[in-house]
Amino acid sequence: RIIQIDYNSTTNYTTMDQNTATAITHLKSLQEQQQNEAFSNIEQYYEGKLWHQLTHAVLELISSNDVTIEMNYLDFYRNVVQPIEGKFNIVSLSRIVCGVGRKLLTAGDSLAAVTFVQEFVDQQKSKTTSSPASMVYLQAHVCLFQLQSNPDASVLDQVKDILMETKKLLDVADAEPLVKASSNNTRLSSGNNLPTLISGSDAALVPLIN
Repeated sequence: RIIQIDYNSTTNYTTMDQNTATAITHLKSLQEQQQNEAFSNIEQYYEGKLWHQLTHAVLELISSNDVTIEMNYLDFYRNVVQPIEGKFNIVSLSRIVCGVGRKLLTAGDSLAAVTFVQEFVDQQKSKTTSSPASMVYLQAHVCLFQLQSNPDASVLDQVKDILMETKKLLDVADAEPLVKASSNNTRLSSGNNLPTLISGSDAALVPLIN
């Protein structure tokens, strides 16, 4: 990857690893294009390794309904968030992943939304750092995205299988903040023998970080 360096910038790229330099370059580019202080704030937190503030700033950006922000959220995740995934609490990271998925769905790319979140789910299943709460949250969003994009019989069968698998985690996850806060927002209805995912906002959830 070729990194273009602005020699007029005060950023000292010589002290950064390549992933950090790439992230900062991406954020500077977004700031120039969007003229939105959110990107300069994220850049500042990123450079200062202020992970708690960074978590809040990224979650706020991902959940924003500001129609003036036009960006590729998948590129943002890959260039800015992915290199430091380990710095985020897994619950906060799951919220970021699902937020990116919602942006993809809103943009009309339902396949990308489902694929992106499902790939993250598959990665987490092989890690000891995954938590029941985050897995319930992620799987619920996979189901929601599938239902919103293509609610035919074959998809409904897939959703039912995922929700039955996820249901086993609920007893374990019930004490964790994410599931406890959202337990009233997501439920499975068996009306007409077809599962219906009903999901509310998670705006009240508090982001956590290691």
